[in-house]
Amino acid sequence: MKPRFTVMGFQLDLARQIERQEVLFSAVRSTHELGYNTVQLYLEDAYAFPRHPRISRTHAYSVDVMQELQRLCASQGQELIPVFPSLGHGGYITGKEGYADYDEGRGTGKLAGCLSPSFPETYTLLQELYEDWCRHIPGRYLHVGLDESDAMGQYYIRSHGAEGFDPAGMFAQHCNRLNAIARSLGRRMIMWGDMFFYMPSAIPAIDKDIIVADWYYFPFQDVPAVELFGFRKLDSSRILRQTGLEVWGIPSIWPNCPFPDIGDRWRNLRDWMRYGQSVGLNGIINTEWENSWGFPGTTNLLFRMFGGMCAGKLPQDLDSAATEYFAGLSSHPAAGGLAGDVLRLGRYHFTAYRNRKAIHDKPDAMISTYPQRRAEFRQNRDDLEGMFGDIAEVIRQARDDSSRGILQAVQLSHQTLRLFWKAHALLCEAAARAGGDPSAETAAPETFLELAGQLERFVTDYCLHWDEVRFTGQTQPIVEWAHRTATALRQWAPGLAEPPQRNPLLATPRLEAVLHCRHPALPLVFVTLRWADGTSQEALDIMIPFEPAYTVQDKAWTQSCVCVLARQEIPQSVEFSVRYYGQVGIGGVSLLWRGRSHEFRLVSAEGAHVESSGELTWLGPTHAVQGDPLTRPDADKARFEPLPPTR
Repeated sequence: MKPRFTVMGFQLDLARQIERQEVLFSAVRSTHELGYNTVQLYLEDAYAFPRHPRISRTHAYSVDVMQELQRLCASQGQELIPVFPSLGHGGYITGKEGYADYDEGRGTGKLAGCLSPSFPETYTLLQELYEDWCRHIPGRYLHVGLDESDAMGQYYIRSHGAEGFDPAGMFAQHCNRLNAIARSLGRRMIMWGDMFFYMPSAIPAIDKDIIVADWYYFPFQDVPAVELFGFRKLDSSRILRQTGLEVWGIPSIWPNCPFPDIGDRWRNLRDWMRYGQSVGLNGIINTEWENSWGFPGTTNLLFRMFGGMCAGKLPQDLDSAATEYFAGLSSHPAAGGLAGDVLRLGRYHFTAYRNRKAIHDKPDAMISTYPQRRAEFRQNRDDLEGMFGDIAEVIRQARDDSSRGILQAVQLSHQTLRLFWKAHALLCEAAARAGGDPSAETAAPETFLELAGQLERFVTDYCLHWDEVRFTGQTQPIVEWAHRTATALRQWAPGLAEPPQRNPLLATPRLEAVLHCRHPALPLVFVTLRWADGTSQEALDIMIPFEPAYTVQDKAWTQSCVCVLARQEIPQSVEFSVRYYGQVGIGGVSLLWRGRSHEFRLVSAEGAHVESSGELTWLGPTHAVQGDPLTRPDADKARFEPLPPTR
C-alpha cells in the first residue's frame, strides 16, 4: 500500500512529557526510509521561547536543540513542523504567571484554558511566540492548533451578552489574523479542522491558503462520523476541499494508555488513506498523543511498523507484518512469536476516563461494587495473566538499543496493565464482599500483601526505564498510582478478617451511581454533593469508552460512577448535571460506608431535555446542532436525597 500523498508524516506529542534529546532524535532518525517526509512536533510549552521564558517548562527544548533536529530532518529530506495551540488548549500560556489576562476567563478568577480573540494583545503575544520559532528554525509551515476551542467567546458574552455573539465570525477572523502573521514570517498556516463541524459558515470565510488538518481517530467504512452529532456521518474533508482548501487527513495511534490497540490503530490509518485518496487529500499525518504514559518505545513501534507496511517493506496482513517486525528486533527465536500477544495487549488499555482517574486519584476511586464493572476487572485480569512468557529473554538478545527500547516498552506496558486490572479486581471484590454480596470472590490477606510487593518491584523497573527516556522530577502518574495502590492493599489486608467497620478504606464513604448512556456523543456528568452546613464537593464522570463499538448512533450502555467523599458524613443531597451532548440516565444512587449501603431517591429534575423512563432519569440533549457553542447551553439537573434509615 504505497501512499499517493505529497505529505506523509507522523506527529510526536512532546507537550505532555518531554523526552530526552537522544530519545527524540532516535525516534526521528531513519524514518525517511519508511516513506515519512514530514515530522510534526506537538510542543505547547516544550519549546524554550527566547522572549517568553516564563511560558516554557523545565527541560523545554532550546533553540539549539530544535535547530539540530531540523538539520537532522533536512538531511533526511523531511520537513519539521511545530504545533503551538493558539486558541483552545491555551492553558500552557494562560496558566503561567503574568499571562492569565490572555485567557477567556479574564476577570472571573478562573481560567478557561482558551486564548481570547477579544484582546488585541493576544495577537501581539502570538506573533512574538511564532517569531521565537520562525526566526531561528527554518521551515515552510506553522501549525497553530485551534481545535476543541469550545470556550471561545466567553469573555465577549460576559461583556456584551450572547445575543450579538457570532461564533463563526469570531473564529474565521481569528484564523485569518493568525494566517496574516504566519504569512509575514514566510510560513504557511496549518490548523485543526474540528471547529468547522460546529461552525460550517466559517469555512468560506477563511483564507484559502490555510491548510486544514481534518482529524478523526476511529476507524470508518466510508466517511468519518462526528461525535457531538451523535456519530452522524460527515464527509468533512470533501466539504473542505470543495471550498478550495488544502486538506490533510489526520489518523492517530492514540488511544495508547499505556499501549495502543494495534489492529484498531491500523484500521484508522488505512481508512484515512483510502478516504484521502478518494477525496484528493494532499497529506496524511499520523498523530501520537500522551506519549504512551512513559513508554516512547510504543510510539516508535507503531510509526515504524505502519511506515513499513505503507512503504511495502512489510506484509499488508497485520498478523504477518507484526510477526516479521518483531522477529527483526531480536535474535531470540521466540521474538516473532510475541506478535500475537502484542496485537492483543492494546485491547486492555485504560484510556476511558473512569479508568484513567484511578491513575490520578486515590485507589478507592476505582472500587466499584457494580457487577458488570467487577466482571470487566476479572476478565481483563485473567486474560493478561499468561501473556509474554519469553519476553525477558527476547529483550536480552535485542539487536540494538532501539529494538531493546521497543521491547522494554512492551514488557512494561504489559506489567502495568496486568497489575492495574489485577489490583482493582481484588479491591472491588473485597468491597463487594464487605457490602454483603455473597457472589464476590474471596482472597486471603497474603494475596493482598503479595500483590503490593509486585507493585513495588514494578516501580523499580519502571523508574529505571523512565530515567533512560525522561527527566527526573517530571510527573510520573503510573509510579504514583502504583505506590498508592500498594499502600491501599497493605491497609486492606489486616481488615479482611475483621468486620467492615474496621477496614481503613471502608471507613471513607463512597458514592456509587449507575449511569446509562444512549445517543453517545460527549456525555459528561457533573456531580455535586452538598451537606447541611453549606459545604459541597464536586466531581466529574465522562462516558467516553474510545472504542469503535461505541461510534454508532443510538448506542446504549451502562457504567458505574464512583465518587470518594471528602468528609465522614452522609451528604444532604447529590445533584447530577448534564450540559454537553449524549443522553445520560441516572439510576441506582447509593453510598457505601462501613459495610452499609445507604440508598438515595430522586426528589427533583429540571431542564429542557429531562425524561423519565421507569427508574431512570434522563438528562442532556441527544446531540449538538451545528452552531451550538459547546459550553454555554443550560444544564439539565437531577437532585437525589438519602432515604430515611430503615429500622
